[in-house]
Amino acid sequence: VLVAVLLVLAAGAGPWWFTVGRYTPSPAVLGLTEAEAVDRLQKAGLEAEIGQPAYSENVPADQVLASSPEPGEKVLDGGTVTLTLSLGRERYDVPRLGGRPLERAETMLSNRNLAVGSTTERFHDELPTGSVLRSDPEPGTSLRPDTPVDLVVSKGPKPITVRDFTGEPA
Repeated sequence: VLVAVLLVLAAGAGPWWFTVGRYTPSPAVLGLTEAEAVDRLQKAGLEAEIGQPAYSENVPADQVLASSPEPGEKVLDGGTVTLTLSLGRERYDVPRLGGRPLERAETMLSNRNLAVGSTTERFHDELPTGSVLRSDPEPGTSLRPDTPVDLVVSKGPKPITVRDFTGEPA
């Protein structure tokens, strides 16, 4: 009888252990600092691993943006939860483009993850043709990635119209 009872208990405990018993739900750590999240995971018997950080418009820098597995999902006891920390908002400053050739200005914008917007030409007595006169928005303005920056480019000096004096006295 004792053996039969032990077999019945083992038959019920085995499936429980392999389906539920050896798993821990991943705790909620979103919005916590790295130290707070690691502490909460350790208290739940889990390890923390810091993954690749990512930009976020909503989660401040140095706070947990995401976890894998997500909160509430099952993790093997003593398992690892990968944390993604926020880098904060992704912003890029408009560089100083005045006086630079248009091609160089376009490269500088591209290198800062900004886009070239509209290009307008204006006559200018000092800067040669193809040089950037100014940008809109102005240098130093922080923008989201791929935001267009409009450029005003020199057409060179304004041509002077000389009337025809042919056949007239000097």
